[in-house]
Amino acid sequence: MILYFSATGNTRFAAERIAARLGDELVSLNDVLKNDEPLRFSSQKPFVIAAPIYAWRLPMRIEKLINDAEFCGNKKIYIIATMGAFAGAADEYCRRIINEKGLEYMGFCALRMPDNYTVSYKMPPKEKAIEIIRKAVPDIDRAADVIVSGGSFERKKNGIGSAVLSGLTRIANAGFNRFMVDKGGFAVSDKCTGCGMCSRLCPVNNIDIQSGKAVFGRECMFCLACLHGCPVHAIDYKGKAKKNGYYRCPNSSEIL
Repeated sequence: MILYFSATGNTRFAAERIAARLGDELVSLNDVLKNDEPLRFSSQKPFVIAAPIYAWRLPMRIEKLINDAEFCGNKKIYIIATMGAFAGAADEYCRRIINEKGLEYMGFCALRMPDNYTVSYKMPPKEKAIEIIRKAVPDIDRAADVIVSGGSFERKKNGIGSAVLSGLTRIANAGFNRFMVDKGGFAVSDKCTGCGMCSRLCPVNNIDIQSGKAVFGRECMFCLACLHGCPVHAIDYKGKAKKNGYYRCPNSSEIL
């Protein structure tokens, strides 16, 4: 069973390709969160959890979901992470959670994909995004081959001691969640048509449509699916999207 979380489509692309090569079931964790579905997953095949990196770790809501979930049947769990540049100590945090649950941690595979954190970076043009994703396809396929064989992902060395990296990750992630994430920082312009796309995309039901306009609550997990997915680009975050642009993963037909 492939369980994936994806805000702009990068992780979904990888998860769909792996699921196709494995002939396995694909489950959207976006839907699980949005619909408050029971956190009980059953599979006779190994579990594969795919999610993006947020400040050197998996998103906090996804880590919590893994920690709270019941995994029945197969006890092996692989982690696939999509990232812009660096995964920090995400591997170690996942290892701790899964080992504490008495499950078998089969390793961590980080895939370099287009960086879509518009708060800090310019969004790549479609042609560049396609180029980056095409380069990642062989890595996705190799990861699928490892899973099929029943092997573990090779642990990559980054030249930083695990204790030091874990400490740096803790600081970076805490700083991100405390100083970078402002749940009141979203703005909705007059371009908003009240179509409800942002509300449908939000995995934590943080957006309502009131009087024909999107209104944000305080439960945001900062995935930015709403911002990137708005068809008229009516949503911004402190002017960053207006400056750095918007991103959606190109269609598979454009990549392959």
